[in-house]
Amino acid sequence: MTGLVSKSYYGAYQSLWVPSLEESNTVSDEGMQSAVSCNAALVELGFTLTAEGIESLAKYYTLHSNADFNPVAELQELLPKHSGRPLISGFPDEVLAMGEAKYRFIQIMHYLSTYGIRDSGIEDVPVGWLPENTKEETKGQTFAKGSLTVLPLYFGYKEVVEKAKKDLASPVRMTEVQIRSVAEVLLGSGYSGSIDVAFKENATALVYLLIRDGVPSKELYAAASALLSNPMDVLKTVNYVADSLGKSLPTKYKKAFSWLFDGYSSSVLANNLADAKVSDAYAIQRISYKRFSNSKSNVEAVNQVRLGKIKSINSNLDRLITGYSNGKNTLHDLLAFLEKRPGVYLRALRRVVRVVGVDKLTYSVKSGFKPTEYQVLEDSLTRVAGKMSRATLVRTITKFSKAPNYGDTLDTENVITLNLLCSALKSNLLGKKDDRLAGKKVYLSEEGISKCGSVLLPSDNGQTDNSYPPNGMAYSLPEDGYLRFFMFWQDEIRMVDLDMHAFAVRRDGEVVHIGWNSDFRNAGIVMSGDVTSSRLPAEEYIDIDMVKASESNIAQITMELQAYAHCSLFSNIKTAKFGAEQISREDLGKKNVTTFDSKNLLFSDDLNASVYNLNMAEIIFNKDNASLRMIRNQKEAIGEFLFTLETYLGYLGEAWGITWVDDKEDADVVLTIGRSTNKEDICLIDENFFFTIK
Repeated sequence: MTGLVSKSYYGAYQSLWVPSLEESNTVSDEGMQSAVSCNAALVELGFTLTAEGIESLAKYYTLHSNADFNPVAELQELLPKHSGRPLISGFPDEVLAMGEAKYRFIQIMHYLSTYGIRDSGIEDVPVGWLPENTKEETKGQTFAKGSLTVLPLYFGYKEVVEKAKKDLASPVRMTEVQIRSVAEVLLGSGYSGSIDVAFKENATALVYLLIRDGVPSKELYAAASALLSNPMDVLKTVNYVADSLGKSLPTKYKKAFSWLFDGYSSSVLANNLADAKVSDAYAIQRISYKRFSNSKSNVEAVNQVRLGKIKSINSNLDRLITGYSNGKNTLHDLLAFLEKRPGVYLRALRRVVRVVGVDKLTYSVKSGFKPTEYQVLEDSLTRVAGKMSRATLVRTITKFSKAPNYGDTLDTENVITLNLLCSALKSNLLGKKDDRLAGKKVYLSEEGISKCGSVLLPSDNGQTDNSYPPNGMAYSLPEDGYLRFFMFWQDEIRMVDLDMHAFAVRRDGEVVHIGWNSDFRNAGIVMSGDVTSSRLPAEEYIDIDMVKASESNIAQITMELQAYAHCSLFSNIKTAKFGAEQISREDLGKKNVTTFDSKNLLFSDDLNASVYNLNMAEIIFNKDNASLRMIRNQKEAIGEFLFTLETYLGYLGEAWGITWVDDKEDADVVLTIGRSTNKEDICLIDENFFFTIK
């Protein structure tokens, strides 16, 4: 029995889901033995099932004692395997000992084999030529971590439907593969109940997949209505669907979307249209609303907006801000307007700080005296903080806590805005407590995560993805040893050329660049060479000697990945991986140590899931420690933040009366950074970061 495990679900959640198999209500000795044996085989791959997963598997084997279903075999099919070699096989020793002339000669010969000599008609040079292999590599290793990764296992639809609903209720952007997986779950289960969607772009993408892959029906459109809570959601969905189809919408879709708009009152429809961007409002024309609508009042409301007779929230805000600056209205008038619109308040706070003026808002922390204007703003935010999304608050705080460049300080307006936002977050936490943690003794299982280096990192569109671990989480690094970054890719059809670069910043601001168009070694950083062909498995490595980098006054290193040629998106490449190994100085000095070894794996990412043509990781050298921060789908390096995971946990503990304990045995609750095999533990970064309370 093969192909039973959902590939999209594994890609989305690193969890195994078997949609169609049934479990027994009891567990036989033989069933448990089979399940334990299966888990032992998974351990060899670097995974372990949860206790619930082992029990579910035992129940399945009890009911299907003769089944040939094997999660190990299923998982092995899903895991890419190491099979290539770098340009210079004796990396890093050969590269470190090699003269520049020899290194450049090897590199040029490789370039000629892919871009030059074969184009001249010389066929004797193989595509993607590599020099003689001087180092035997262990092939066939998977990219599973050497330390065990907890692997949830689900049978049937019950648990994954609840997981899908919980993810949709989470205020973060889901990845494309997660949306596909949720659609698979909802369509396969035939779920038709109401669903709370906190981040509306998720609903937009999901509705498109439901319409595309499902059978149009009243039930399907009712589900769409449940997912789209206001006309703005419908506007965005219409445009998303039309753009995705690449053609005008079929009549049945125009009728369906018109029916959705008719379900809102004329005032709600008009206000949403007035506030919408021109590009979003265009959706009304794309569905020929005047033709297909059954609501005369709604059609007239649309006409009033078109004639400019209904003003938007932004235009009213502009009027109030201008009025305050001209002395025509008071600060209380402006804040009263914003308090009715918490989301707008967060977006407009920096503008309010600017118009009030830093001279009226600056105060000394030591004195404790706050100017009247500052106190008015702080009191206003405190009143409305409970109505604000905790996720949006944290993301906004993170944004304003970022230093412009390494070593720079925040400008005064940003500092004031940040302080006000932090006050709002504290108030929000006080008003909405999670009983699982409030007043409890809590042990934090950090699992190699750096609290001071980690941030909840918004992506360039202002939102946060749902990757695991989340964007911005940072691993603690030892002061000694080596950090080895790798990039593997293969595409037999096209000769895809990917590049990996290291950009290091010294404490004096000097930039060190390691890459194909710059140095190949400097400041304790060395690369294995630039591979330009993907016909055979391609590999590039960059090693960082942590001691030498620190001695070279390196403050920050950013790894950047770029698609150079023959491919516009990482997602179009057949196989593409990015990750890092952590290697001790002792191990690196041993003979016959393979360049890639999964037991040293710190993390690995599928580049195929990247939105942009780059993925990054940052190494931050702090005064007392170093950390490696994950950055996915970003367009530029991140740098330093004042608001970190450590800050957030401090606010959480203070607001909820948490007592942090150093010994797990003394704790009422264990809060974990990663997944746990114990169902009683609470995983902070899986789904509970914001502890959203309705």
